[in-house]
Order: sequence, then C-alpha cells, then structure tokens
Amino acid sequence: MFALITTIENEDDRYKVTQIYKLYRGIMLYIANSILHESHLAEDAVSEAFIRIINNLERIDTIDDQKTRAFVVIIVRNISLDLLRRHRNQTRPFEDYIGYSEYNELVFDDIAARDACGKIAKSIAGLNKAIAIGKRGVFMEYNLQEL
Repeated sequence: MFALITTIENEDDRYKVTQIYKLYRGIMLYIANSILHESHLAEDAVSEAFIRIINNLERIDTIDDQKTRAFVVIIVRNISLDLLRRHRNQTRPFEDYIGYSEYNELVFDDIAARDACGKIAKSIAGLNKAIAIGKRGVFMEYNLQEL
C-alpha cells in the first residue's frame, strides 16, 4: 500500500492519504472482513478502496471527522459487496467437487450411499407398516382376507 502512496506527487495529498490509511485501515478491514469472511478478499477490498479514495481525494476536507469516516466506510462496504457478488458468481471447476465428502470418499460414492440409505429407510418404513398390520390381525384374530 505504501508503494501506491509514494506514487502520489503532491506532498499534501500524500500526507492526507497516509493519515487516512493510519486512521481508518482497521475499521476498513473489519467491515470488509465482516462482509466477505475471507481475510485475503478483505485485504483486496481495502486496497481497492484506497485506490478509489485516492481518486476522490478532493472530496475529503478534514481527515478525522464523521463525514470522512462515513465516506471511507461506504466505499469499502460497496467494494466488499461487489467482490462478494463477483466471488459468488464465479463457477467452480468440476474437479473441486470430486474429492469433497463428509466421509472422505468420492462424491459419487457418497451420493450413491446416501441414495441407498434413503431407499433402505423407505423399505423399513413400509416393512414396519406391514408388521403393524400383521400384528393387529393376529391380535384381533382376523383372517388374511380381512386384513
């Protein structure tokens, strides 16, 4: 970030950006991380926000006031939301899903096992119903046609 700050030619603007960086970097990281939940994306959002702040430096009169804080917070919030949208819209390669499983099995084996368990559970439920009918018939002394 300091490499970016050193490229600013005007000494007053460089000082202003340095002070904004020192004062608001922590809150900017906090906001970005609370939206993105990934530290590397939060760092990217803060860096992009500082670039936008540098491009709009003329809008900042005083460094330590509510107006500047609101300006900085809104910029980092909007950039974080944009990054979140971009990150969510990216498709993941198929290979990323092959190794995922709760049981460290291949996904397809895991899906097949869950499907088989579901079918077994349905069969047992049907079997329990048949057993209940059979027990009722024996208890009430019904014959097979009456059941």
